[in-house]
Amino acid sequence: MQASSAEIDFQSSKSFLSSVFDKVETGIILSDLKGHVLEANPFFLNIIGFERNEIVGKKPNEFMPTQGVYTSKLGQVFEIGDDYFTETLNKLSLLEKTGEIKDWTTYYVDKAGKLVPVQQTVCLLKDARGNHLASMCLVKDISDKQNLEAELEKAKKLAESAKELKEFFLSKISNEVRIPMNGICGFTELLIENEEITEEYKEQLHVIKQSSEDLLSMINNVIDYAKLENGKTEIADIGFDVELLFYNIIMDTKSKLAGRNIELHHEITNQVPFLLKGDPSRIRQIVQKLLDNAIKFTKSGSIKVMLDVEDEHEHDIKVRFQVQDTGIGIPQDRIESIFEMAERGVGALTKQGKGLGLGLHVCRSIARLMRGDLYATSEPGKGSCFYFAITLNKAEKWQTVKSDINVNLEGKTVFILDFEKIHLGILSKLCQQANMNVITCGSIHTVSAKFEELIISKARVDLFVIDVSTSFEDIADIIELIRENFGLHVPLLAFTSPNRGSAKACQNMGFNGCLSKPGSKLSFYEIIKHLLTENFDAECPREILTRYSLSEKIKHNLNILVVDDNRVNLMVAMKILTQSGYAVDSANDGLEATNKVLADPHKYDVILMDIQMPIMNGVDATIMLRQHNIMTPIIAYTANALKEDYARYMKAGMNDCIPKPLNREIILEKFYNLCFRPESRAILELPN
Repeated sequence: MQASSAEIDFQSSKSFLSSVFDKVETGIILSDLKGHVLEANPFFLNIIGFERNEIVGKKPNEFMPTQGVYTSKLGQVFEIGDDYFTETLNKLSLLEKTGEIKDWTTYYVDKAGKLVPVQQTVCLLKDARGNHLASMCLVKDISDKQNLEAELEKAKKLAESAKELKEFFLSKISNEVRIPMNGICGFTELLIENEEITEEYKEQLHVIKQSSEDLLSMINNVIDYAKLENGKTEIADIGFDVELLFYNIIMDTKSKLAGRNIELHHEITNQVPFLLKGDPSRIRQIVQKLLDNAIKFTKSGSIKVMLDVEDEHEHDIKVRFQVQDTGIGIPQDRIESIFEMAERGVGALTKQGKGLGLGLHVCRSIARLMRGDLYATSEPGKGSCFYFAITLNKAEKWQTVKSDINVNLEGKTVFILDFEKIHLGILSKLCQQANMNVITCGSIHTVSAKFEELIISKARVDLFVIDVSTSFEDIADIIELIRENFGLHVPLLAFTSPNRGSAKACQNMGFNGCLSKPGSKLSFYEIIKHLLTENFDAECPREILTRYSLSEKIKHNLNILVVDDNRVNLMVAMKILTQSGYAVDSANDGLEATNKVLADPHKYDVILMDIQMPIMNGVDATIMLRQHNIMTPIIAYTANALKEDYARYMKAGMNDCIPKPLNREIILEKFYNLCFRPESRAILELPN
């Protein structure tokens, strides 16, 4: 009997569905309404490792795990507990209510007893009338996926552990490396200042000092790089004098060019504001690095530094520092690579510039943190030009500088003779901020005419500020004119360059005060206030006032307690402070320090406190002293230079922090501010 077309179509459809069922790469289980397996495709049988006849007629839960610990085919360990069974019951309840479960992550146990993690979807099959006929389960083996997730989690934990290790290393290298550097730098500086040391030995000491500074610079580059990689670098946003910062960099660079056949040109355009907000120490770090590189790779010729405005908005401004040299240059195809770590640009650079190659990489990274970038153009044999552009916030008016001397500068008249246009502008603005009357002169040839105008108008001049950084020869005549026309009692303040002149030479010429360029705002205000309060007589000269001699007037009444467990650090600190005129006592740990202070609460004026010490550390010692209402200023003295460390010290009750190695000028200024300026005892910006 010949089959009908309907029967043929049915057989064809059945054959097609059977082929799909057997070849699809998803496990399929068909079960009756009681849950017994009717059929399972080869892919599912492969997942659990059983033959068809071993599972047909049985329930799927017979191939699921019981309570206990299992190992997967890939070696993963799973513990099956109450949570698993609770979730299974919840899923089956959901199936009865909705007729479907999607993406259920569960487990089977294969023939070898290994756990197989799977993701399955279960649905109830219905006939045309809506009656349940059977259930179908689609099963996907997710062993590889879970293994990958486990590996990723393991890698994540390893990365986090590496990050913690890097943070620990960063803290340790900052502490352990700077401790011996403190001894080298500290004692070298003391020996250089010793008048009994011969010039030959002083020259050798300068080599040691320079080498130590180079090593410290290399250490700082490594630490900066580690901070950048670890996301620890933070950019300050404080108000600063951009002109003074620029001038300080220029003067430092001039001293480095002494004896070199290189001209240094510098310019600040009129569009650059006087005050801005940002991170002056980081700006200085980048610009100084660019200048150091320019000096290193320029045998002769010139270096030009320029500060200009690139863009300006209501609340911020984009400034650009440009350093251009006539050095060896860099091939065009290597320019971008010099900003990569450990890349020196060209072969000549490798021979001439020794180092780790971190400098420009660190500088560019910091520039980008300051909403800017660092880039370069160059031509071999003709030189290079580096551009450093960043966005800074506009600053409000500078706060009034307070002094321990009650002198009103308002209405006082100052005559400023300075041959450096930038420095003349800086001094003029500083005096104007103090509401002083300012008369400026930028050339030796116009001094006489200026004096004649003052004499004719019978104007009173309270102070003369004179630049002696370029030449002493013509200054003697100017001083003679001042004494003849303005009297013997009017004070004279000299500004000298860092590598030219001295206080003694200025004193011999008849000056009453002397500051080295670039002078800080605080030093300038302090010295002119002293000059205006003391009675001077050119016929009875006395010791010249300098930044340091001013401090000497107040130092001898201070009693300092130095707390440090490291013998070298203690020796350096005590030697520097004793030599500076302070009365100094010491303690070897925090507990000894607290006992000394509590025994005589009014004995010490300042406590210089190390942080990491045995028995009792510096933070705990500070907390104990504050709990006993001891309000003596405490300065942390530590190699832990991360910003969060400073915050922790301030929270404990410390007033300020000085990083190791010890810098003489910084610590003297800190002592002065804390002891005689109560408004400075709570620092407003954390150091970098």
